Formats: sequence, structure tokens, C-alpha cells
Amino acid sequence: FSPKRMVELIMGNEEGLLAEAVQTYIEQVIIHHAIETRQDITRTILADLSKIFVALSESESRQEIEEIPMSLWESLDECATQVQYVQVLSDYLIGLSREISSKHKNALIERAIQIIRSRYKEDLKLQTVADELSLHPVWLSHLFKKETGNTFLDYVTEVRIQVAKQLLRDSSHKIYEIAELVGYKDLQHFGATFKKRTGLSPKQFRSGK
Repeated sequence: FSPKRMVELIMGNEEGLLAEAVQTYIEQVIIHHAIETRQDITRTILADLSKIFVALSESESRQEIEEIPMSLWESLDECATQVQYVQVLSDYLIGLSREISSKHKNALIERAIQIIRSRYKEDLKLQTVADELSLHPVWLSHLFKKETGNTFLDYVTEVRIQVAKQLLRDSSHKIYEIAELVGYKDLQHFGATFKKRTGLSPKQFRSGK
């Protein structure tokens, strides 16, 4: 139940391991430390929880948790058995883990989207973005699909086509120039992708047909 280990479990959203760690911790507090009064047990738990909060703020995620919720304090005060202490603390830490994990995932996907929108002109690969976010590409692919509803490649393509549509409407660039401006080196590939997405060829789209 070291603060560092608990931060790893919380950030990793390891709910099963988190529950096991709490079970072991409560046993240590009550049995091995021979703490008997409910007030002392609660005080010990809250003190150790504060250490976890400090470790979270010092971790890579920089999660700042201002204070222990009064509801948790009250729930611990009402515990009368070891099982109840385990249940209350497990529920709290698992809920905290889900909240932090969700924020962390959202931040990663927002960053991935920023990279795509700023660098869609490049030959942008999933591996490149994953490396920049220090993620495994398979995990990024799974996370991107889950959070946006699109695959990584679909999203890159959608951004390129949207920019191409704007350029076809509002600029005097030739179609092959627009293809290059949105990241397509092959004009035929651009034309086929554009038609698949819009139902029109770039030329037809520009002329309003």
C-alpha cells in the first residue's frame, strides 16, 4: 500500500488489484498494527490517503486533489467491521481511479487530435503520434476509436477532406495543388478518396455539380 504503488494502480485503472491492495492494507492496519479504536483506524486511513494524494500530485499526471471528501470521512466513521472499511475505501479509490483515468484518456485524445489538425499535410502515421504521446500504437488506436468513434486513419482522412472542400470552394489553387496541400502526393488517390467521402469528384465539387 505504498503511495507510489497505489498511484500506479489508480492511474492504470487496475480495479481488481486496487481492491486487493485495500484488502491487504486494512488487514495490516487492524491486525498487524494492532489498532483497535475506530477513531484511530479512521485517522490512520486518512493519513495514508493524504500521502497518496501527495504522490498523485507529484506523479507524471500532476493530479491535484485538494482535500479528502467529507462524505468519505463520514463513511469511515460509520464502519464497524473490517469488511466495511475495505468496502468504503475500495469504492472511493476505484471511483477516483475511474475519474482520473477518464480525464487522462480525454487529455491524450485531445492531444492526438491537435497533432492531426496541425500536421495533416504530413505523411502522418499512427506510430508517429503514439511515439509523441509515449503510448503503444495499438493502445492509441483502441483509445482513439473508443473516444471519437473513428479510427485514427478515418479521422486523418476526414480532416484532410474537410480542408480540401474549403480550398476547392474558397481558393484558386489547382486541384493537384490542393491534393498536395492536404497531404496527398498521389492525385488519383486524392480524387478517389474525395469522391468516396463526398459523392463528387473534386472537379464536380468545385463547379457545384
